[in-house]
Amino acid sequence: MNTFLAHDMVFLPVNIEKCHWYLSVINAKKREIQVLDSLGVGMSRSDLTNMLQGLDQHLKIACEMPEFKRGDRWQDLDVTDWKVVEQLKEPMQTDGTSCGLFMLNFMEYWTGDILSDQFIQEDMKEFRRKLAVILLETELNMLKGSPIYYQPDNEENVSDSDVEFLEDRKRKRQDSPDGAKDKSPLPNPIIAADPQDLVDELCNHIMLINDADSLE
Repeated sequence: MNTFLAHDMVFLPVNIEKCHWYLSVINAKKREIQVLDSLGVGMSRSDLTNMLQGLDQHLKIACEMPEFKRGDRWQDLDVTDWKVVEQLKEPMQTDGTSCGLFMLNFMEYWTGDILSDQFIQEDMKEFRRKLAVILLETELNMLKGSPIYYQPDNEENVSDSDVEFLEDRKRKRQDSPDGAKDKSPLPNPIIAADPQDLVDELCNHIMLINDADSLE
């Protein structure tokens, strides 16, 4: 909580019934709950009310702890009494899938008073591709640079005999008398040391499918 109170502006994403995201900004300097919703005003804010009530309870509990530090930025901790201010009067989003992308842009460009950069619905197409690269290249990606692997839903039900490495499969093909490719279906999980090996194996498997409905 001390880390939380070290900033005078905190971004809290809010979800409405698992179908829409918008951004709430806890602005301690202005004593405001600032709402940036890509669909504009008119949406239910009951989820925001519940979140503020939970935050208020956590703050009250934290105040009782000896290590609690209010700091100079938060003179008033009664967040449920702060004014809720809608920052976007008109909708920016024109589709049904970009709310999360807009919310991330709000987090990047909101200064507490204005958006430091302007963006529209059309910009979300490029940002969607950009976001995939950001997530892949971030230092927080613990799997960055790791080999492609299969992660079963329940590791306890998978034995070593259920796994076949692509190198072993290649060796079987090379050792066959006529050098023909193995026509057997893919084993349960396949682990590839080289991502390209996995792509090649999947392509070979797709070429063996002789069912129009499955290919579709």
